[in-house]
Amino acid sequence: MPVANYSDAEYSAIIYGRGPFFFEALREKLGDETFNAFMQDYAESNAWGIATTDSIQQLAQQHCDCDLSSLFEEWVYP
Repeated sequence: MPVANYSDAEYSAIIYGRGPFFFEALREKLGDETFNAFMQDYAESNAWGIATTDSIQQLAQQHCDCDLSSLFEEWVYP
């Protein structure tokens, strides 16, 4: 949904709560070295652009050579 459709409480919970927990779960799944390489690539690849959920998942999967669908379904698409 567009940001304007969320209440202040909903938006805060998602952005400042669930978002960081998702990236922590992703780090645990990938391991520190792979996660750090992914984040570096993510920052460079999306500088001055717009990242999508699909592009984040695809890039993370390239770094781990694994399927992260279940992790994204649990944290991003509940």
